[in-house]
Amino acid sequence: HRDLHSFPTRRSSDLPGDVPLAHADSLLAQVKVISLLRTEFGFNTVVLEHPVVHISIGPDGSATNIPGFRVQLPVPVNTRVEQLFALSIDHLSVRNGELLWGDKKVPVDFAVHGTNLQMDYSFLRGRYDSHLTVGKVDTSLEDYRPFSWKTSADFSLGNTFIDIQSLNLNAGRSTLKGSGRITDFRNPRLVGNYDAQIDLEEAAAIVRRRELRQGVAQLKGSGECSLDDFTISGTAVLRDLGWQDEQFVVQKAGFTGDYSVTDQQFKLSKLQGRILGGSFTGDALVENWLHSISPQPPAKGKREELAVISAAHSSAKKSEKVKKEPGVQTGAVHIRLRDVSVGETAGALDVRAHPLGKFRPVGSTSGNVDALWRGSPKDADIAF
Repeated sequence: HRDLHSFPTRRSSDLPGDVPLAHADSLLAQVKVISLLRTEFGFNTVVLEHPVVHISIGPDGSATNIPGFRVQLPVPVNTRVEQLFALSIDHLSVRNGELLWGDKKVPVDFAVHGTNLQMDYSFLRGRYDSHLTVGKVDTSLEDYRPFSWKTSADFSLGNTFIDIQSLNLNAGRSTLKGSGRITDFRNPRLVGNYDAQIDLEEAAAIVRRRELRQGVAQLKGSGECSLDDFTISGTAVLRDLGWQDEQFVVQKAGFTGDYSVTDQQFKLSKLQGRILGGSFTGDALVENWLHSISPQPPAKGKREELAVISAAHSSAKKSEKVKKEPGVQTGAVHIRLRDVSVGETAGALDVRAHPLGKFRPVGSTSGNVDALWRGSPKDADIAF
């Protein structure tokens, strides 16, 4: 092993022209020999202080400063794939890093264990064929508990696109698999497919939500997104949900349904599942769910008309009764319950906030639950 001691490099402010493809204030590396016969080397440790990666984007949306993309050579049919580089790093630490994507700056700061990256440049195809594995990434976000994850990916990097043949991410008992393509580096747009399984108990511990006790969520679908908008759709499955707060307790609940999400609208349809010993079906629609402004108060001397919900009306008519204002969140949720156990419902409500004592009802019930709101779900009008 050999240490490569920290050395300074030029800052972007010292450069007479554009920011280079990559530079850092300092680098500390400890080299290891993998194979003397094949002259393969790796790193035990790499520490980068204020590394800056600059991807220059041309008017046509292509990267213009990545080596190999502007090489114009006659290529024989039997040209072999040229290896760009292969890296093996046991521990990588990036401190105060920056990614300059065109004219946008993205902060980067993380610690990684067990990184391997191999890239081969194909003159015939004009792209880098790449394989990346990351053994462990220790991540800490503000107000959340620290967590770790690992990933592997096979992708191709071209001058106007990134093709992701496979992406696998694991964090505890949660997994994500996906594939897709990123086009137009000036205004990146991602189109892809995904299949995720999320352990809700672990996720709740990270975001410090003690009410969510257990459950597994599966999300499978496709979508596309850019810097300005996104659209995601697919199928959701929730199993063995456990929830307990000061108002009620729910155990072993679950559902399946279709969902569609954009930056403006959240929609659930074909919802069906089991809860409190019975079953339910339903649907939900929320407009301006991601960004909402406060609704305007009624004019002075005027009384605001509140939505009236009737179980005899159709869901479509009920949704139309929500008064809409541009930019204000509106929501409609319609649930139809069947054969719900009265005893289990009483047990769910038997908590410290309102103990039921020895009251133990029996029987079952069916009915509808409808909620409409404007501004915030906490202001919803609910009818049973």
